[in-house]
This record gives sequence, C-alpha cells and structure tokens, in this order.
Amino acid sequence: EHTKAGFREETIIQPASIKVEEQKIIIDFPNPVFLTKLIINHSSNDCENSFGEGFIATSKDGINFVRVPDPLVDLESPESTPGMNETTFVHMFAATSARSLIFNSRQDKSCILKDFQVKVMGLKI
Repeated sequence: EHTKAGFREETIIQPASIKVEEQKIIIDFPNPVFLTKLIINHSSNDCENSFGEGFIATSKDGINFVRVPDPLVDLESPESTPGMNETTFVHMFAATSARSLIFNSRQDKSCILKDFQVKVMGLKI
C-alpha cells in the first residue's frame, strides 16, 4: 500500500491551458495537482513516431522545472505501458505534485505534436 489515505480516487484534471511551443506541449493547471497519468492521442501520419530523446518535466510553481528521470518509453518492452500504441502515448506518474507539465518531444516532426488531444489524470484530494 503506497498511497496515503485520501489519495485513492483518480479523476480527470482540467488544465488551465495547453499550448505548443516549438517541440513542446506545455500544460498548466489552475492549482497544484497530484499527477497520476498523462495520455496524449495523436496522429501517426507523415511524422516521427520515436520518443528516444524526448522527456517530461514537472513544476510546482510553473517556473522551475524538474525533469522526470524515467524514459518516455521503456525501450526494453515498449508495450509494457497499458493503453500505449502507435497513436496513443501514456506516461504514468507516482502521484507527482505539479502546477505545470512539459512534454518535450525534441523532434520537429513529432507525431505527438500532430492533431493531439491531451487527457491528464490525477488524484482527487
């Protein structure tokens, strides 16, 4: 049992804003949240569908970002993340506190940045 009492129910979190800057998706929340999952549905046509150099970073204040050490995809077993496929990216968080989140593809023609829809899950407090 690694989740504190009161931190059990997962819910969809509505971002205050979602914007794209260069190779990044920047997601801001109106208040600090506890992230559990980032789901990005995207196109797979005429784009780069590799995640090699990309990363995710979170911020508690919207200014100072800390890079999440986990790779975007487990290259040993890329299918190990439930729900992930060629048009859906999924990243799991261990109830990470954040006010902002950056997905940095580090690619100019990343599939994730093409016709994307973002869904963020977090813990109901």
